[in-house]
Amino acid sequence: MPVNAEHVVIQSPCAEITTLAHMLVEAADYFNSHIGPSIKPMLDITPKFGVPVISPIIFQHGLGYPDHTRLVLACTSLGHRMCQNADQWNALNHKFLYCRGLIINSLRDEINTEDKKTSNFLVAGILTLVLVDVRQGMSHTSWRYHLNAIRKIINLRGGFRSFSESPGAIPLLHSFMVFEVLGDTSSPVSDLAVNEDQIDEIYSMMDEYAEEMDLFRIIPAPLFIAIIKINHLRSRAADLSLRDGQTSEAYEILYAILIFLPEDWALSKSKTQESDFTTIAIAYKAAVTLYCISSLQSVAVLPATHYLTNIEISMTRMLKQTLSKALCSAKFMRLLLWPLVVLGALARIYWDIHTPDRDQSSRKVLGFWGEFMG
Repeated sequence: MPVNAEHVVIQSPCAEITTLAHMLVEAADYFNSHIGPSIKPMLDITPKFGVPVISPIIFQHGLGYPDHTRLVLACTSLGHRMCQNADQWNALNHKFLYCRGLIINSLRDEINTEDKKTSNFLVAGILTLVLVDVRQGMSHTSWRYHLNAIRKIINLRGGFRSFSESPGAIPLLHSFMVFEVLGDTSSPVSDLAVNEDQIDEIYSMMDEYAEEMDLFRIIPAPLFIAIIKINHLRSRAADLSLRDGQTSEAYEILYAILIFLPEDWALSKSKTQESDFTTIAIAYKAAVTLYCISSLQSVAVLPATHYLTNIEISMTRMLKQTLSKALCSAKFMRLLLWPLVVLGALARIYWDIHTPDRDQSSRKVLGFWGEFMG
């Protein structure tokens, strides 16, 4: 006999029987108490980047959605609790994996339904699963499978251009673009998500919809383009027949990053919050510079020179100083994750260059990470 998901029970360590409805109420209460307050300050900079409170109206509305949408709230709250309560990790992880399984089942049901299998709603559901998996440190292949599925759906809908014309598609494409491009910065050269044809689609989307994409209130568009170019150059470096001119191309990308002026970009975003946007731009400029040098040196496109080493040292110190100040303010906590990841990857040249103590450097980076995770 089929089992109704509403009546599935989970045995907790306290021998409580918890229905899904109760789990969602508990998740909303936890979100409002522990997660929402950290989102609210960020909305001063990015007003559309989150909901600080799950109100009764939002909660009731959400109950009408399929599991792949409404259970994201439960997964988000459980994931946060797992980070805060190590002694309860196993019990919370049991609930988390159960909810994740229901999300996947819900997505599968929609994929198997003819009039839903290419809908915007399905794309949104898969994107939320990407967020769930990345948040909990699922494997690289796991979240890449999700992105590949979204890419196939977009292609079935006629590609980026056709998909973008449907109502509500721009925010979905914006999120998808971020996952692909930034995801490639931590992916091996042999397994990058964005190929040459897709780069042209992204550039076209940026040209037409940049003003509608909140992404570019966080990552300056010139620096996002630089990340795309760096990833593309990394992918081509594996083919020795394409090596001619690659070093010159790499220096051109680096030069474009170095001449970017955070203050000018900040002023173009907000005259009343110029200082906040300057902080964001400085952090991303330093992080993109470091990513450019380290990643292109790793594939032998850029040489190891004193000039580049000096830039790397200078930008590492700048990034550390910027994050030291920014992470004292709750409004930046969720906006500077990628620069923090870059800083952690380059802990070997942390700010005390003359004390090559990797353990000490790692502890300092983990200290920042602890502040970020709250």
